[in-house]
Amino acid sequence: MVLYQRFDVSNLGVGFRNTLVSVISGILFASGWWIIIDAAAGYDQETLPHPNYAIGCMATVGFILLNILPQETLTDETENSVCGKVLVFLGMLINFATIIAATWVMFASYVVGNKKHVWPGVAIFLQNLFIFSA
Repeated sequence: MVLYQRFDVSNLGVGFRNTLVSVISGILFASGWWIIIDAAAGYDQETLPHPNYAIGCMATVGFILLNILPQETLTDETENSVCGKVLVFLGMLINFATIIAATWVMFASYVVGNKKHVWPGVAIFLQNLFIFSA
């Protein structure tokens, strides 16, 4: 029997499942920021320009927009539901835009560009990928 077949998700309580997902999300979010902190500590401002940090900051704003709403706001058919759906749309739009921007910066500046070190570009991309996954 494979390991994932032994772990029956249907028997988990809702509270435990929500706690588990929250912990995994927090680990992904913290790992994303830890990666960019590692790159910022290891490279100077010419290799990793400070405006590149704005991409991760915008991803954090999108992350907060997605996680600030209670689930009932999205399932109800009230006036607050419309506002909640707009916030979810904006959060997803911001997060997709940051993934695209991080990919663009990584390839344009670090892979194709004349940079000696590629890790800062990969770190920017991984930071935004982890925040998006969270």
